[in-house]
Parts: sequence; C-alpha cells; structure tokens
Amino acid sequence: MFFTQGSWRVPNFTIALIIVTLLSYYYGYIKFEFSFVSTDENSPEEPDLLYGDDFEFWENIGRWVRSKRGEKFITYCFVSFFVFWGFHLLARVIIKALVSHKVYSSLSQRNRFFLAQKVCSSIHGAATAIIAVKLLFIDRLFDNDIIDSYNVWCDILFALSFGYEVYDFFIMYIQTGAAYLMYVHHAALLLAYFLIVTHKKTAFVGVTMLITEFTVVPSNIHWYFKIFKKRYSRIFHFNQGLRLWSFLALRLTCPPLAYYGLIRQFDQLYHEEVYIIYIACFGLVSLLTIMNIHWTRLMFGLYINRITYDHKTAIREVAQRIKPNKNE
Repeated sequence: MFFTQGSWRVPNFTIALIIVTLLSYYYGYIKFEFSFVSTDENSPEEPDLLYGDDFEFWENIGRWVRSKRGEKFITYCFVSFFVFWGFHLLARVIIKALVSHKVYSSLSQRNRFFLAQKVCSSIHGAATAIIAVKLLFIDRLFDNDIIDSYNVWCDILFALSFGYEVYDFFIMYIQTGAAYLMYVHHAALLLAYFLIVTHKKTAFVGVTMLITEFTVVPSNIHWYFKIFKKRYSRIFHFNQGLRLWSFLALRLTCPPLAYYGLIRQFDQLYHEEVYIIYIACFGLVSLLTIMNIHWTRLMFGLYINRITYDHKTAIREVAQRIKPNKNE
C-alpha cells in the first residue's frame, strides 16, 4: 500500500511528500529562507510577545522565529539532530567491530538499527534527566514561580530533546516502524517543547516530565541482555528489578509533582489569558501520565512473571542448552 515502507525502508508517503516539495521549490511555487546564524543586528534578543487581549498565537510564533533566541534554539535543534545521527553511526561501527560476525549477521535488520539507537536513547535519557534535576533541585529555578521562570538551560534542554525526538522518528521509520503509542509520545513531547519554548511559559512542566527519561537506561540495558542471550544471569534479574523501581520512582511520581506545582500556582495560571497554557499543562501532561501508567503496569507485569517463573523449567532449559550432542 501507499503508506507502507518502500525499498529504502522509508514510507512511500514520505518519499512522495519530499518529491512534491522539491518540485514545488524547483518551479518556484515555494521558497525557503533560513540561516543558522542571525546576520540582522536589529533582530531582538527576546521576542516581544503579545499577551492579554492582544494575544495572537501565530504572530507570537513569527516574532519568536525572527528573534535571536528563536534562531539560536532552531540551530541547537539541528545540532542535536545531527549529533545524535553521528552518535548512531559511530555506535554502529563500534558495535559491529566488537560483536562477532556470526552474532551480528543473525540479528534482524530492525535489531541492527536498535543496537546503535539504544546507545543514543541512553545518552539522551541520561543527559536530559541530569539537566532536569539540575534545574529543579540544584538551581531551584522554579521555587518561586513555575509559570514564567526560564533560563538558557531550558533552551538547551528542550533543544537537545527536540533534536533527539526528530532523529528517533527517522529511526522508527527506517527500521520498519514502531508501536503507534511511540509516535503519539514523541509527537506530544515535540508539541510541548514547541509551546513552552516559543512562549516561555510553564517550563517547569516540561523539565519535571523529562526526569522520567532516565528510565530508558535500564530498559535499554535489559534489551541488550535479551539480544545477547543473558536472560538467565543474575545481573539480568538485578537490572529488571532496577528497571521496575526506576519506573515506580520516576514515571509514577513526576506527573503528580508537575500537577502539584500547577495547583500551587493555580490562581496565576487561571488568570493567564494564553489558552495554549491550558493545553500544554493539562492536556499533554494528562496524556503522558496515562502512557507512564501503562508502561509502568507493563514493567510490573513483566517483573512479576520473571520472579514467579517456574525455576525447574528454567533449569531444564539451561541444561538442554549445555547438553552435548550425542551425534558429535
């Protein structure tokens, strides 16, 4: 079908969209103008955004794009995107050199992509969680105001994650797709970053939710153990417990923390005349909360299945693997 993967493992619809865009550009129907570094000395450092009765969403977006801060953020996003692709290619080369040819060739094309993607995922998860913890608990940026508090580290954090999410969209396409829930999750994050950064409102919510990204680290380690057949080792069992506790400690606690902050300053939030705040704060956070509950429930079920597994069956499986072949 038209929406399925093409021979290059890119959806045919995406290929068609790129071709139409290039032809439109060639014949002059559309025009692209973009620069990585602002050359206009008159461009404001910060956009003069419209609020209150004069609020105009798209006008604010335009002002943000034409500002130096907007241009820097877009540049940071491109840098993040290409850096993660660089990490991916480097990790692919290193892993291919370290893993035996027999093991590597036995993996599916999908898992070969995941070998490197999990490295990038872990780097992103650890880096964003560390920056988020720094802003929340070390800098104490949001202690007095969770609505308008913002600094340059927020731009760095959201740009880092924005570039990664776009990179991961490409990876999910190339390696034959992913669960629809993952696309919804990534799209929700991109929308949240876009709204927060352009209006410099409720960065507290985005920062708090990004702490949960640390849970991908034990999840990725779990995946590597399964791929390289270490499922019966003690460290596999330990990491599976660590994965569950990280979900319980982060995925189930960060959303209530975000809601608590919003409720604490609900009076200010209620009187803000920017309707987009309500969407970003309650709609997207609620959606991500439901996803977190679903994933935590899944992790809990997998862990229970693991610890209640029939050990005699496991021992027989291990014995069968190491049993010498009588025909040899």
